[in-house]
Amino acid sequence: MDGTVLDYKLAWVDESDKKILHSKMFETLEAAINESVNHKDFFIFNLTSNENGAYSWVLLPYGMSTWYQAGLTLRDLTRLL
Repeated sequence: MDGTVLDYKLAWVDESDKKILHSKMFETLEAAINESVNHKDFFIFNLTSNENGAYSWVLLPYGMSTWYQAGLTLRDLTRLL
């Protein structure tokens, strides 16, 4: 592992163990999208900040992003009840 942080991250849930999340970084969004066809439940992120070993990522509108955001909205609504 070389420790290089690239601009795009493809992350996917392990099909045999939903508690495991795998990820791979790419230099371009196109490369991440091309690799995503090999995975069922995935997310693509864009790196926005890399300071002192802390990383910030923006969730891009691919894969399971809509379902994830809907789940967070539902969670927030149920907290109001």
